Amino acid sequence: MSPPDSAEVQALIDRALAIDDEDDHEYWAIVHEMQRLGGTSTFEAMAELCQVRSDAHRRLGLNVLAQLEYESGKPFLEESLPIVVSLCSRDEHDAVLVAAVGALGNLHDERALETVLSLGDHPNADVRWGVATSLPNVAGDPPDPRAVELLILLTEDENRDVRDWATFGLGTQLDVDNARVRGALLDRLYDSDGDTAGEAIVGLAARNDTRVVEIITQELARPNVGNLIVEAAGKMGDSRFLPFLYALKDQGWERDDPRRDWLDNAIRACLEGPEWRSK
Repeated sequence: MSPPDSAEVQALIDRALAIDDEDDHEYWAIVHEMQRLGGTSTFEAMAELCQVRSDAHRRLGLNVLAQLEYESGKPFLEESLPIVVSLCSRDEHDAVLVAAVGALGNLHDERALETVLSLGDHPNADVRWGVATSLPNVAGDPPDPRAVELLILLTEDENRDVRDWATFGLGTQLDVDNARVRGALLDRLYDSDGDTAGEAIVGLAARNDTRVVEIITQELARPNVGNLIVEAAGKMGDSRFLPFLYALKDQGWERDDPRRDWLDNAIRACLEGPEWRSK
């Protein structure tokens, strides 16, 4: 595929900006098309958009830069990172900050950690959500302790979406196991938001914490058990869950779940033990 010329890129920009709702599927289809096309013309156009007064223009530029030529290893990372960091540091529009911090997460570069950390106490919940989703991708390996501590703090956020994603990041995305992390996950076991509680159960199961065995057993016995509980059973790989998992199989549970392979994976893990993942 040859890189697009400036006129082709401008036509895509005009189409995207003509869409009022950025949640519209067509908007993101255009964003993804520009990301795939890539090329110097696309990068330069997005860099220019990030300097425009209109926040809709800046958001579009950020959304494309977030994964520009991702299929080719993001060749414009070095040029894109300072642009995104700069907007995180100086832009006063919350919606632009959400796009910027999200872009940092998609760029997957730990040099962005300081910037993401600086937005952890932002008054806007959407910005804090962006921080929660991006932190695991910029925390480094092993994860920076400051990233871990901020995720722990965000698991207590007043906003349920922030708590959900922070708990997911802490419990599943980061490979950190200590008493403080487990304590934060335990605090979310009975969260008023079901997804947050489910992520906490998965995180503790992945750490083989036996305090969730009874909860998983009780939840597996429910007729409308969610996929996070099935995932947790597989993470733990405990044979005591097998009767319940087989019952779900007999009921055709996986036919109605978008993650159909999770049930078979959980059964296999409980038959062979959690070590099966390393085979």
